[in-house]
Amino acid sequence: MAVKCESDEAVVFSWITWPDLETAEASVDRMMNDERWHEIVPDASGVFNMKRMILGGFEPVVVKSAPSA
Repeated sequence: MAVKCESDEAVVFSWITWPDLETAEASVDRMMNDERWHEIVPDASGVFNMKRMILGGFEPVVVKSAPSA
């Protein structure tokens, strides 16, 4: 409901784990200044509706990993 998905649309969920804020910001800056990005998504219409995207930054509450063998 958050993105008002229509019957002919799909919702995509993904995440990226960055080692730190500086790396994340540098990566976003590089992407936005990369001409290839603008070739793929020239105005974001038809591929992404930026008005319906939900973005956020989160801190982990619990981090678990498998024990080492």
